[in-house]
Amino acid sequence: MRINKVLSLSIASLAIAVAAGADTAATISLASENTSQTTSMTATVDQQATVTVPSAIAFHVTNVGADTASTAASPVTVTDLLLTAGNALKISVSTTSTTFDGSGGTPFDASDVRWTGGDWTTTATPAASGTGGLTGTAKEVATCTTDATGCATTDATFSLKAHSGVTRLGAQALTMVWHFASITP
Repeated sequence: MRINKVLSLSIASLAIAVAAGADTAATISLASENTSQTTSMTATVDQQATVTVPSAIAFHVTNVGADTASTAASPVTVTDLLLTAGNALKISVSTTSTTFDGSGGTPFDASDVRWTGGDWTTTATPAASGTGGLTGTAKEVATCTTDATGCATTDATFSLKAHSGVTRLGAQALTMVWHFASITP
């Protein structure tokens, strides 16, 4: 299952304003059609994109002493990208915790999560590989080309590095947060 979200970097608005900036009143002749009164309309379009990210990434760990790849690739798609002229979209990831949760024993750490960014369409910077794990500040995955209308990968992969100190059995969970930011390269 994938999550498709419309991301707006701020809320789009439509403003209607009278040319003078406030309501105006005038006495007009109605002997014939009168078109002397006007209203100026302004549309303000904010930076925006439609993004699709994986709703879940799974690992089937059979040996905590060996690296474990995710059970499937993690496609990421950005479409309908509309940014300030000259800007690019930076895509990063972080976690909400320093360790996986679950009950009993020692869990995997967020720093055990690694990724290979995959092959992206229209990226200015190569997809990053997360060798330092998901700890601390958001880690860059890719940056879409300046003025691109979208970018995507079908083959980003995540893995857990070997961690022989893990003693927690059963399901462990960690929430990963995707960050999308308009930047000036």
